[in-house]
Amino acid sequence: MLFTSLEYLLFLPATLILYWTLPHRFRVPMLLIASYLFYMSWNSTLVLLIIAMTVFNYFLGDVLSRATSHKKLVFGIGIVANLACLSYFKYSNFFVNSANGLLHLVGAPTYSVTLNIILPLGISFFVFEFIHYLFDIYRGSKPLKSFALFGLFAAFFPTQIAGPIKRYDDFSAQMVEEKKLKLEYFDEGVPLIIIGLAKKILIANNLAILVDMMANTISSYGALELWIFSFAFSFQVYFDFSGYTDIARGSSILFGYRIPINFNLPFIAANTSDLWNRWHISLSHWLRDYLFRPLGGTKRNRLTVDRALILTMTLGGLWHGASWNFVIWGLYFGLCLAIHRNFKRLKPKMPALSG
Repeated sequence: MLFTSLEYLLFLPATLILYWTLPHRFRVPMLLIASYLFYMSWNSTLVLLIIAMTVFNYFLGDVLSRATSHKKLVFGIGIVANLACLSYFKYSNFFVNSANGLLHLVGAPTYSVTLNIILPLGISFFVFEFIHYLFDIYRGSKPLKSFALFGLFAAFFPTQIAGPIKRYDDFSAQMVEEKKLKLEYFDEGVPLIIIGLAKKILIANNLAILVDMMANTISSYGALELWIFSFAFSFQVYFDFSGYTDIARGSSILFGYRIPINFNLPFIAANTSDLWNRWHISLSHWLRDYLFRPLGGTKRNRLTVDRALILTMTLGGLWHGASWNFVIWGLYFGLCLAIHRNFKRLKPKMPALSG
């Protein structure tokens, strides 16, 4: 069930009516069931995966909050287990193809293997939410005691397709709040859904036709055509992604929930750093808090910070897609950010030009 499908346009109002007619204490369990049904509309088997991972991280978070002598071990088990699950479903074929490429490079025999693994809907998002949850518990935050609350944090259906990545402290506070139906929810949520649908259907889908057509003959293009292709592809990705997140935000607001804003006019960014403060904001903040800083991003040593920045962006590129193109894309932006950071540091010391 996609946000642009007729099924969703029927599912959303039906869920809303049931949600707002129920007493407060039943709303979270009802939304959790609705979220699992939404997931089952995509794959009725793999919904068991998100349930199993939710159970695992729920109990591990509780154990982690009470652990003393083996706290680091428990935390490590949680991180490794979540990353292993993500790696298996998302990166297995990437690892196999990379190994074959390396074997071919050294002249060794290669193996034609393609693993028939279905990529679970939203796994990149909910794994990062689980890791964030365990990180914060490890640092001293209190775990969620209610399984229904924790389950909805992970499975909330508006954020399953394209995020954004939620933070459990903010989202849990909204879950326990006793909400009253307000007209402003519809005044704000419905226009966001309409804008998102327009971005996706009217702009992104039509740009995708142009991009696909140009991609078939890209080898014959000159500089002008390549620039047109680059801009068309960039805008197609933006309107597709931001359209989905606008629909997600609008749908969430109708239930009285506010999820993070993920895009803030990225194409008017003044520089590379500004771009990543405007593009996929929830991911940028996650990478900053749970990868860049632990890798040494807050140290005073410039080389340590630059290394953390480049590694963070390279891994962030891999998060976007299981291919070396995304790895190189992430590495490129990591280098750009490191260069811009050092340039900013040196800029005040540069002599002003006169006359």
